[in-house]
Amino acid sequence: MSSDMVLVSLFNYMDIDLLTRIIIALLFGFLLGLEREYRAKPAGIKTYALICLGSTIITYISMSFDKPADPSRMAAQIVSGLGFIGAGTIFQSKRIITGLTTASSLWVVGAIGIIIGVGKIVESALVLVFIYIYFYISRFFVTQRMRRYKYTTIITLK
Repeated sequence: MSSDMVLVSLFNYMDIDLLTRIIIALLFGFLLGLEREYRAKPAGIKTYALICLGSTIITYISMSFDKPADPSRMAAQIVSGLGFIGAGTIFQSKRIITGLTTASSLWVVGAIGIIIGVGKIVESALVLVFIYIYFYISRFFVTQRMRRYKYTTIITLK
């Protein structure tokens, strides 16, 4: 069998719809991870792209299950699993908690992957645009002075 015939045969078995969603998931995850990577946060380009990709694939596969299977159960497992991963990005040191934005954005990128897996590509692109607009606008409200406040609680026992 020639290499051309192998490629044609392989192309006939490929699910172009899934392949398209995989590429979009990697791109969207990359774009969100890029912002976090730029800010030197714990999770970056690779993490975001892989979470978005994994959510897309799991959702896509769960949509192909025969009835009476419920695809929403797989999405629920993605959400709870991302809560676990997000918890690992939250740190407490010297009474300061960091990583909450990273944890929440990991959760959101998983949701974007679910949207892509279901086939709502335009909606997922809009979510991505809204997130970037939010990141941009929120910089104007959080000043350096707001970040410097530290609170101490003193408990006295008598």
